[in-house]
Amino acid sequence: MPSDRSAMTRRVLLAAAAASAAAPASAERIAPPPWALPRDADGHPALAPWTRPARGRRLALDVPVVTDAGAPMMLRHWLDERPTILIVWATWCTPCLRESRDLARLSARLENADARIAIRALQAFDPTPADQARRTLARLEAGGLVGARASRMAERFLIGVFGGTRESGDRIPLPAMLLIGPDGGEIARHTGLIEGARGGYTYWRDGATFEFLLTFGRL
Repeated sequence: MPSDRSAMTRRVLLAAAAASAAAPASAERIAPPPWALPRDADGHPALAPWTRPARGRRLALDVPVVTDAGAPMMLRHWLDERPTILIVWATWCTPCLRESRDLARLSARLENADARIAIRALQAFDPTPADQARRTLARLEAGGLVGARASRMAERFLIGVFGGTRESGDRIPLPAMLLIGPDGGEIARHTGLIEGARGGYTYWRDGATFEFLLTFGRL
């Protein structure tokens, strides 16, 4: 119910504020250096399906989410200043479920290769409880994906980034994904299933994708 979502958002904000207040006053946040893709990235086949922003912009990532472990935190802190593919999904989204196993396998492969880039799954626009959603992913052999659940504030942020669907302005087309730099800058975005370098919806299994993300994640 909307009141429950609003209450969750308030609890997350209060918890995040308390955590920030508890940090030592002397701790200074060191801004990461300006970040950009390699010069030859524009010509890479793995980047071709993505839409690049007309100009660089920082995303407003200070919106609350609740991690799979039940911990409230800001989206920025959850991403941990790592380059990230943020996948927005829901249990009612059949294409989201279809690609979840490939995403989980690619995520594990990147972690094993010590790539800095991370794949993160954000459940949003979905009334299904988080624990039930995780069981759904587990049945699809995608339980290894690191996930969180979006607050209503985070959902409004996503609507601002992607725009609403034709049917409703209250949610975005899914699946949706953002390629985010470690400084919070938007590198690229995509909605819907994503095609691989040789056609077909094989993007997350393609060797070209792994090669690109491995390089991207080591910058």
